[in-house]
Amino acid sequence: MGKFSLQNACGAGKTITAPTQQAHAALPSLPLRVANITVYKRAKTAPRTYKAPRLYMTTWKQNAKKQKTTSKAPPTPPGCEQSSRNKSILTLLLKGTSSRDSIETEGRPPRQPRERIGDATAYIKDVMKERSKHPREHGLWTAPASAPKAAAEINEQRKRNGEQLLDAAELLNLCTRPSIFVWDPMALLPGLNISCPKCGLPASRSNLCSPRHIQRLQGNSVYTTRRYGCYACGKTSGQRKPRTRNRKLFLADAPEVLASLPSGIRSQWQFTNTGRSLCDAPVTDLIRAMATKTSWSAIANAINDMTSAAWAREVQMPYVRLCEAMNVVALHQQSAYPMELRVTDKCVKNMYMKDFALRHEGVATLAIAQVMPLLFYAARCKAELLCLGEFHAVSTLLFLSK
Repeated sequence: MGKFSLQNACGAGKTITAPTQQAHAALPSLPLRVANITVYKRAKTAPRTYKAPRLYMTTWKQNAKKQKTTSKAPPTPPGCEQSSRNKSILTLLLKGTSSRDSIETEGRPPRQPRERIGDATAYIKDVMKERSKHPREHGLWTAPASAPKAAAEINEQRKRNGEQLLDAAELLNLCTRPSIFVWDPMALLPGLNISCPKCGLPASRSNLCSPRHIQRLQGNSVYTTRRYGCYACGKTSGQRKPRTRNRKLFLADAPEVLASLPSGIRSQWQFTNTGRSLCDAPVTDLIRAMATKTSWSAIANAINDMTSAAWAREVQMPYVRLCEAMNVVALHQQSAYPMELRVTDKCVKNMYMKDFALRHEGVATLAIAQVMPLLFYAARCKAELLCLGEFHAVSTLLFLSK
């Protein structure tokens, strides 16, 4: 197509749009006052296609034939409707979501869920991974969501996806999710630097250590702490791997690290750590109060009775009620208080000895701080008395000499 613009023709502009041959044939019929004739052509041209070599053309043709042969679906028997998973996107957009496309109305059983609810170990790993990515967006404690609310949301989503609803094992995993305590001082106070206990240089943050159970009178809780590393001490410790920087790792709850923290941060760590077991302040107070009144085994039995009653009140009974609401048969034997969470008399004794050692150091430091001024005052008084006695003796001798 050619486009011709007439300028200054008869005092007004005119435009003729016609095929190129017809436009050139119409030029003699235009008025003689036409000064300029401008031909406007398309600015952009179609991209030029390059022909591929014959070898690639043959391989493309062979692949296309293979795709055609493999993509052919077997003929569907008459009366069978096409499921919503096999329909094209255009068909689904035009028809919209309707009840006829759902799997339940087609008479098919719901399929297995893509992701099942894992146990407490899987939940702890997910929380630790999230805390490692965003350490400053969370506090010390990470509490799980309410089990009834989470179960209702998951069942609603599975109904929309045509999957099986939550069973008894998954409901038990929801109810037994623990609260997680993560000790990371650098995440609590921005700008805080953790120094290496050996060389005193600033350390860098590392990964989280493996979780441990916290012995509490109420609640199911897990404890984990942050590891820190020092590159200066890592140069001299062990064999150095090629193209790597070694670090000497230490824990954030080490006694030297806790002593170097500010008092406001250090006061938030209120546990008794024996290495194998860990308990909070109320359990330590109970052990200290009963240590001089009964045996270690009696104290352990008392703690186990209190923790098992709390488990039945906070985990087992809510799980049974949730199963009744969901019309699921509860697993009573699996929901009982775990035997591995019980404490022994040896564990109670170790906790008491560790607490006694910490309190003895604190009491000794406090006693020295309070007694030293008294000792200085007593020494001063004694010196004044001695000086006063010598003065009286000298004055008596002078009086007798006269």
